[in-house]
Amino acid sequence: MAVSSAAVYADADHRVVDVTATADADTQAVLAHGFGSTPQIVNLDPQVDAAYTARWTFTADATNVTVAKSTAAGSGNAAAQLRVSVYRRRPTI
Repeated sequence: MAVSSAAVYADADHRVVDVTATADADTQAVLAHGFGSTPQIVNLDPQVDAAYTARWTFTADATNVTVAKSTAAGSGNAAAQLRVSVYRRRPTI
């Protein structure tokens, strides 16, 4: 069992990655963003009902975002459970 990630979107200032844990005991994923500086914004968005039962946390540095989840029952799932959006800097409108 493992945690996998799949890139959904990437440009110079923004990355979006889906994270899937295949078992409740799978708890951590390291996502490379490649910005060279700590991101200003990291959004964690649950994608399936079971993902709402887990507690998600993250740490970020100049190269990676590390996402961790609790081992809540039902938090392992075949579908992507979490969408992680990482922004180098705040988007301007």
